[in-house]
Amino acid sequence: MKAKLRKGVRIRPEAFGGVVQIKDGGAFQVDPIGFDIISQIKEGIEIDHIIKNMKEKYEDSPKVEEDIHKFTQKLVEEGVIEIEKE
Repeated sequence: MKAKLRKGVRIRPEAFGGVVQIKDGGAFQVDPIGFDIISQIKEGIEIDHIIKNMKEKYEDSPKVEEDIHKFTQKLVEEGVIEIEKE
């Protein structure tokens, strides 16, 4: 499954995570893990690979996959990303 940032969305790092700015939609702050996920989406990395990367980074925590799916769903609802149909 592949996702991409929608047009008009910008991300910028900050001391504790980052900020996601949505053109005509405000902005919100994300924690370092959320910023890492969004950055990987911006780079064009597929969701399955992001899950693999995050499991390696966080020692195969059992909730990683579930948390990433919830987070990406929230990003879709907020208009930050769109899932590309294969």
